[in-house]
Amino acid sequence: MVKSDSLLGMMNEYLDEATWLPDLYKDMAGLMTLSTLTGRKVYATHGVATYYPNLYILLVGDSGCGKGTAINNVAERIVGKIIPERVLPDEFTPEALVANLSKQPWGTVFNDEVTTILTRRDYMDSMAPTLAKLYNPLDRVRLSRKKESFEVIEPYLGLMLGVQPQLFSSILSTRSLNIGLISRLLINVVKAKSYQPSGPNSNILGASTLTSMKNYFSALNQTKTRIRIEISEELFTMVMNYVSGKLKVVEDEASICYGRLSDNIIKLAILFHINASMKPLSLSSLPNSLTSEPLQLTGFSLQKDKYNLDALMSLMTQSAVVDAINLFEKIDPDFMSLLRLTIVSEDSRVFERYRRAVLRLVEKGHYLVREERKFIRKKDIRRGVGISSYKGYGYIKDLQDEGIIGLEVKIGDKTYYEYTGKEDE
Repeated sequence: MVKSDSLLGMMNEYLDEATWLPDLYKDMAGLMTLSTLTGRKVYATHGVATYYPNLYILLVGDSGCGKGTAINNVAERIVGKIIPERVLPDEFTPEALVANLSKQPWGTVFNDEVTTILTRRDYMDSMAPTLAKLYNPLDRVRLSRKKESFEVIEPYLGLMLGVQPQLFSSILSTRSLNIGLISRLLINVVKAKSYQPSGPNSNILGASTLTSMKNYFSALNQTKTRIRIEISEELFTMVMNYVSGKLKVVEDEASICYGRLSDNIIKLAILFHINASMKPLSLSSLPNSLTSEPLQLTGFSLQKDKYNLDALMSLMTQSAVVDAINLFEKIDPDFMSLLRLTIVSEDSRVFERYRRAVLRLVEKGHYLVREERKFIRKKDIRRGVGISSYKGYGYIKDLQDEGIIGLEVKIGDKTYYEYTGKEDE
């Protein structure tokens, strides 16, 4: 459990009073704030692996569910008041992202409606591998922008994005799955609820609170050395056992979205470790309404020891890992429900594209005739569909099960399927 006297606990308590937000969105707003302000100053290691606490968060919800409030009015606003340069421009195209990172390598893109980009295949074909490369970044990453190439030194990219449920299926593209982008996203689904107006007021968390937070993160970012958290073999095994257990209970289609679950659990655990290690926040008052006086924090100064930064340089705590796993357990059920519905819907759409591709080939006479039987080339079917699906074989089998095409046959050195004529009946 996150303690109420911690930064994340304090933010949750404030947001409970200051605005209406779903619990998951409050959690994500706090974690993204902490992640962005921390940057690469804190990292975790296990063996030769290094983990940074940058997050790729996607909030899925209907209009009025609070996506914009969590992303723009909470997380972006707090980061903007404490370390404003870490709010990256919300232009979410491959070219703009690479250009922005070459100038400012640490930061987060906050955008509550990225559907115009995430659902465009021409953008996502180049965006997905770029985002995958930056998820667990090396110290130097070479990125391309059109005909130019940039070397980004020590990149640290966070994403806090929003999308409506009906457009989620467009994000679940073959390209995103194959590159592994979907598995890197922490996807938070909130079902439609009655909208309760009023986001956080303009003095969110209060001037004194923001000043205290700025002092803390200034002290953290001014330290000359990076702070390392070591993950013990016991805790790493605990994470891997949890991931293994999740993989055993999901279908093959869903398991692909758990490809980076261990990384996400460790990233979350780093943030919970940081949160627990911070000098406890002393709350002198809690607002009862939007017009109440802002929260007051006491006991802060710029001296490093006042912020308990040395406590970060230690072994990862079991409670941090447990908090990370518990949070994912809150995220997972609704995400899996949406994913299964999306996969079924996507399967139906792709199958229809395969079926129509076969019919177009027959109508245009693109087939071989042997003993008055029509044979369609496998490569022509794929080309007619216009995609190279990770489940391509499955759709061919579906066509066979529906009796639209027959078994695979070799004619010369090429693969064909007999067209049964069922669709002509």
